[in-house]
Amino acid sequence: MGGYSQDKTERKLERHILESKKMFQSIIDGITDGVVLIDREYKIVAVNEFIRQRTEKDFNEILGKHCWEILNCALHGSGCPTRKTFEKGEVFEVIHRNLSNEGDEVYYSVRAFPLKEESGNVSQVVEYIKDISEGERLKKETIRIEKLTSTAEIAAGVAHEVRNPLSIVSASAQYLHKALGPNHPCREFTEAIIKNAHTLEAIVSELLNFTRPLPITLELKDVHECLDKTLKFLEKKFFEQGVQLIKEYQAGLPPLMLDERHMGQVFLNLALNALQAVNQDPKKLTVSTEYYPEKRQIIVKFKDTGSGIPEENMVKIFAPFFSTRSKGIGLGLSMSQKIVEIHGGSLTAESTVGHGATFIITLPTRERAKTVL
Repeated sequence: MGGYSQDKTERKLERHILESKKMFQSIIDGITDGVVLIDREYKIVAVNEFIRQRTEKDFNEILGKHCWEILNCALHGSGCPTRKTFEKGEVFEVIHRNLSNEGDEVYYSVRAFPLKEESGNVSQVVEYIKDISEGERLKKETIRIEKLTSTAEIAAGVAHEVRNPLSIVSASAQYLHKALGPNHPCREFTEAIIKNAHTLEAIVSELLNFTRPLPITLELKDVHECLDKTLKFLEKKFFEQGVQLIKEYQAGLPPLMLDERHMGQVFLNLALNALQAVNQDPKKLTVSTEYYPEKRQIIVKFKDTGSGIPEENMVKIFAPFFSTRSKGIGLGLSMSQKIVEIHGGSLTAESTVGHGATFIITLPTRERAKTVL
């Protein structure tokens, strides 16, 4: 009789423990951020559904494994918040940067909370993991815009100050050039002044255009037609430089809300940059399009077979006035990025030295454009 009563009590206790585990799992699964329970051996005791989905693993593949194996954590060691919490018995937080499967930067706030025994020793640690990527991106974008605005204000001020004296120099040189007569020995100097004054006037105009708001007129356009118009304009340059133009257009793309003139300027700038970059065989420029209906996006890529962009320059290529060429003032890519962003899209670049560069334009389709423009 006593044995039966004991068995009944044990079964009741087991049932209670099982129900408690289910209740605990249900509670943490209801949390929309990541929750990980870790023991003193840094093995995972429990995780919620958020972690399972982000790691794309089943619970039985996660439980019992070391936390750094599953969470792909580069902070294992002295910088690990969980290690600090076990050592100090306090809450610690770090920002962890990772890369998604698509290669995008992902930022997580990782906070470690101690679970203590009656003795005060930390027996387990709860990691609370929150995706803060959007906030980090907004912070970076705010800093970039502030720098851009400051640069634009300085550029506009300089351009306005230079324009009037430059006009006087140009007009005076032209008057003097005519007055000297066709055979005067000083005409070559007045010609040089006029030529360089025109160059400076073009630079001033470029500066002023960069700092002014762009008048955008959006119309439904076929992106392939816009690309073809620009590339046809450059056919002679492709032929003269011996560069093979490859078009890889995806069929059935929906029309886009575009300002054809300004977007054509972007396509032209990227194609010209590629022509200048491709200086050794095989000389190729591949222009491709892709449609992602689930994201409501169309992607246009300009991929060249040039020497590529050094890593130290990748973070600067879209900055105003950055250029590695002797000619130009380094506003082409910056202006192109500005135009694409006004369309609600993005312009980015990928490159490996020795393997060319790819410039990627991401544009919203008509449906998504209604919400971003």
